[in-house]
Amino acid sequence: MTANSGNPNPGNPNSGDTNPGDRNLRGQPSDDELLALLRAGQAEVDPPPPGLAEMAMRALTWDTEFAALVTATPVDEPVLVRGAEGATGLAEADVVDLTFEIEGTVLEVSVESKPASEGYRLSGLIHPVRDQVLVITPGVEPVAIECDSFGRFEAEVMTEPLALGFELAHGRVVRTELLDLP
Repeated sequence: MTANSGNPNPGNPNSGDTNPGDRNLRGQPSDDELLALLRAGQAEVDPPPPGLAEMAMRALTWDTEFAALVTATPVDEPVLVRGAEGATGLAEADVVDLTFEIEGTVLEVSVESKPASEGYRLSGLIHPVRDQVLVITPGVEPVAIECDSFGRFEAEVMTEPLALGFELAHGRVVRTELLDLP
């Protein structure tokens, strides 16, 4: 018997029933009804945080507000360090130089990992000169790093991942993608 000729066994997958979501075998809820019950239970037990929908909608526009990564260069040159006994010697530094650009603004930053999980040292330059560069860590209020009159900045940071942000000439704030630090 075909689905259009009055199927005597609706819900039987072998009987030509073409809409399995409407199945109601032995009085059981359909798949759609089960999903609705699961969603309601999940929303009651672990509701989404306030503002999640707004954050998700804003995230969809981030690709137009990212500064493009132009270069990423690891620096493998040994640097002088002071040893435990006060002697100086050579050691490998985990340093990465990054350059970002958007709408004629260039942000150059060196990221150096500090020993023993002491965080990272950021030093950089922004051109044209801006008053500040923002250190953006997910879930934390952005921290402003003041730039000098030449656009240079330095900061010590403890967390990763992080992004850097800055204001363009017309006032729009842009940011880098999250940085995967060395």
